[in-house]
Amino acid sequence: MSGAVANPDSPPGDIVCDVCNNVFQKPRMLPCLHSMCFDCLQRILDTNKTADTIECSTCEETIEISAHDAREFPSNEYLITVIDVYFSRHGGDKQCAICDLRSKKIQAKFKCVDCEDFLCEACGGAHSSTRMTIEHSVLSLDELARGSHDDIIREKRMMHCQHHEKEVLDHYCKSCNKAFSDVDESKRGKISEIISRLDIKIKDLFDADVESETVVRELDKSEQTAIDEVEHTTKQLQERIEKEKTELIDTVKKHVTTEKERINGQKDGINQRHAFLTYGSEFCSRVTENGKEAEVIYMEPELSGRLRYLDRLPQPNTTIRCQFPEVKLRNLYGNVNNIKFFEFTPGTTSTVASILPPSVEESDIPKVLSLNLKRRINVFLSDDETSPKITGLCVIKNEIYVSDYANRKIKIFSLKGEHIDTLQNIAAFSITGFDDVIAV
Repeated sequence: MSGAVANPDSPPGDIVCDVCNNVFQKPRMLPCLHSMCFDCLQRILDTNKTADTIECSTCEETIEISAHDAREFPSNEYLITVIDVYFSRHGGDKQCAICDLRSKKIQAKFKCVDCEDFLCEACGGAHSSTRMTIEHSVLSLDELARGSHDDIIREKRMMHCQHHEKEVLDHYCKSCNKAFSDVDESKRGKISEIISRLDIKIKDLFDADVESETVVRELDKSEQTAIDEVEHTTKQLQERIEKEKTELIDTVKKHVTTEKERINGQKDGINQRHAFLTYGSEFCSRVTENGKEAEVIYMEPELSGRLRYLDRLPQPNTTIRCQFPEVKLRNLYGNVNNIKFFEFTPGTTSTVASILPPSVEESDIPKVLSLNLKRRINVFLSDDETSPKITGLCVIKNEIYVSDYANRKIKIFSLKGEHIDTLQNIAAFSITGFDDVIAV
């Protein structure tokens, strides 16, 4: 049974056994207040002869059993009465019980609610004519179908001992030798008092169920909000990375172009000087080796002058150096695999998980700082052995001190970017300064 029967008009589902799916036959009530047919319950008990418990087929509550006998479970008298009333209304065609004893099949027109027998028109008219049945209530089936006498049916229905079906219970079962006390108002009051307490608990459970549904809906919303935020932030990060990638590639290309132009300019100067020296040397050699004595004497002043000029020319810088482009991650993690943009932490009920736990102060979060200079400074010097690795800088008295860890130098520049001086053999991870003192 799916629940307590509210009234005699309850749908058939409320008077149907969940085990056999038929209308209850001799329903027995379990401690959970659900019922089973007597035979259904007995089959379950027989199937679990070695078990100390069975399971309610309706609510699945575990029921402890002391004996494997369905008679140990009380009859659901209320449900039996409801079934009687239901069939009084919806029972269909019935045969007269008295005529049936005479092997006659005559349709019933009445029912004696005291004897619980269906009677034909003749037997119904004569039923109240004896001393034993003169006070019996004989009601027409049409009246019963309209529900006009449901209260009488419920009042007149006889209860039987759960152990002795032929023993009608009034206040005493002769076979059980057991008395049944009257249900006075105090007992009804105690039941009502317990029901009132249960009603409070039922309301609390109902409210909790409603609240849980609300929380689940809010959880679904917060899930979608969190997902949307991740998607939106990820899109922004991707756009920012793409933008920075484009800018960085453009910067690298411009840097390489500038370096190529500088190197090509240096190369042109070297080639030009090479051509000057080569031609002057070769021409003078040809004249002195192949010219006539008079030609040599005549041309000697010009030849010597040119050679002395070429010899006095300072040798151009023949060391080809360049600043190779180097791209590094500007973060505290060192490489791409260690970068994590998001952090999930469970929040409280109905809240979206925060990016930062409440216990973390903003000041505790590592930050990556950068210094954007309005003027570009070329920190690569001609005597550098490798590409500079700048690990810090500071400004002291209008001079910029730059620590180059790779070349073990502290390089000093003017605010215009002109190289002033170099402190050698200092491999500094960082640098700071105050007044006229620097600390590395």
